[in-house]
This record gives sequence, structure tokens and C-alpha cells, in this order.
Amino acid sequence: MHKSAIMIFRTEINIPKGNFDISHHSNILSVGSCFAENIGNVLNQNKFKIAQNPFGILYNPISICNSLCNSFYFDAENVIERDEIWYSFDCHSEINATSKNLLLTKIKEIQHIQTAFLKKTDVIIITFGSAFVYETLDKKIVANCHKLPAKYFTKRLLAINEITEAVDFMYQSIEKTNPNCRFIFTVSPVRHIKDTIELNNVSKSILRLACQQITEKRANCTYFPAFEIMIDDLRDYRFYEKDMLHPTQQAIEYIWEKFAASYFSNDTNTLISKWQQTLTSINHRSFNPKSTSHQQFLSNVLKQLAIFETYFDVSNETKLIQSQLI
Repeated sequence: MHKSAIMIFRTEINIPKGNFDISHHSNILSVGSCFAENIGNVLNQNKFKIAQNPFGILYNPISICNSLCNSFYFDAENVIERDEIWYSFDCHSEINATSKNLLLTKIKEIQHIQTAFLKKTDVIIITFGSAFVYETLDKKIVANCHKLPAKYFTKRLLAINEITEAVDFMYQSIEKTNPNCRFIFTVSPVRHIKDTIELNNVSKSILRLACQQITEKRANCTYFPAFEIMIDDLRDYRFYEKDMLHPTQQAIEYIWEKFAASYFSNDTNTLISKWQQTLTSINHRSFNPKSTSHQQFLSNVLKQLAIFETYFDVSNETKLIQSQLI
């Protein structure tokens, strides 16, 4: 039997190096579907300066772009009351209040904080979740239906030009105060099978084509293939949670590694690796916390933390370790 060539059982996506680097000195804003939360959480755990979904998780491109526009008017008439709690059709349901005025005040405060952050933001990561939108009977696209009956809405697919026009308007809004901001667009790999698998694929295709047109148009807009990594590189149901819709933690970590290789310098990746080692030490639990050996271990952890102070804030971790010293 002759020796055969090595068999390859998967198609790994090799992502080229991004045309800019993200570091711990970068100000990052991550907005969009729940996958934006996943990547944002990992960035946060690794001590990057990141703001995540100020208006909550948003799925459709129109609502995402509206939330980023400084001039967007959160209509006082676009709010509803359900079970004595007030919600806005322009925000996720986690943005709520016990009165209409309190809700509008909260939204204005969030918008004010985000506007200030956008002036100094270096990178915005935008994750489109679905090209399906729900419209009120007077044709206003909503970010969230807040569990109201379907009779109050109509559902339709966005056209590609609707998405690109919304991105253009959002881009111009941010460019006025922050012309150096960079954008990373992604399509969420989370499957929306309530729309049926066939229509989920149509939805994702529209989003992907829109991203292609957006990134072809502007040099400071790039695309990260989170969707392609999930459905091609990780083409296996073991990388999905039990609901068969959401990526597992292992899948998220793999996509994160691809993201880090593309957008982080070697120095930044080395720093992350060292930080993860230190985190393991911080989370270590001793059988005898008062022992001499463990106290020495804690002193060494403090020395490790001191090294990171020039890169990011470690005050909480330092206080935690200091509280354990005798």
C-alpha cells in the first residue's frame, strides 16, 4: 500500500492581517447582535477599553445605524408601556423604566455618554444579526417588539441599498466629529431559524452583500468573517450550543483567536497571553490561604499585576489580592 497524501478534513479560513492594529490604548465600541456581546465580553476580559451595546442588543442594520447617529431622535411617541414598565421601540428591552419620562431621561443620558465616547473612539465593531425588520403600522422600523402581539407589526426583508444608505448616513454622522475612526463589520453566525433555515440564509446573504459593498467603498471599513468561520471552518454541530443556534464557548474562543491574529500586533497578543496567565493566578484558590507559601504566592501575583499598570487598569485585581494578604 503506497503512502498517501495527508488528508484534510476541514477548510481553515486564513484571514489576512488587518490594515490597522487594535491595542490596549484603543477606544473600542462594539454594537449589534448578541455576537457583538460575545466578542465584546472577551475584549473586556482582556482589559481592552470597550463600550458594549449602549442601547442593548440590536439585530437589524437600520436600528444599529440609528443608535450610532448623534442626530438620531428617540421619538417620545415611539415608547410603549407593558405591565407598568416603559420601553422604547428603538432600544432593547433591558433599557426600561417605571415611567415614560424616566425612560426618555435614561435614553438621553445614554446617548450623551455615547456621543462623548464616539468623539474619541478608534474602532467601532458592528455586527449585523438579521436583515428582517419589524415595522409598526405607521411604517417605523423597530429595534425590538417587546413581546407585543404580532398584529401590531409587519415583517419584511431589508433591501441591500437600505442597509448601505443607513451605513452611509451613520458614517457621515460620526465622521463630522471623529474622521479617524475605523469600522469593522461582521455578520453574526447566530442562526435565526424562526424565519426558517431557508430565509435565515437569505437574510445572512443580504447582510453579507451589504458588508461587501460597504467595505469596497471605504478604506477604513473592513470585514471580519465571523459568519464564514462558523459555517465553513467550524462546520460541525458540536460547535453549537444545545439550541443549535448559538456558538459554543469553544467556537467563540476560536473566532476570537482569528480576530486577535488579524487585528492585534505580536506585542499585544503577547501581553494578552501574559494577562491570561496572571488571571489564572488571581483565580487560584488555596486550601490554606494563610500558609506561608500561599502568602508568598500572593506577593508574586502583586508583582505581576504591577507590570500591567502601564497598559491597563488593574486596580480592582490589586485590591482583591491585597485583601487576601495577612
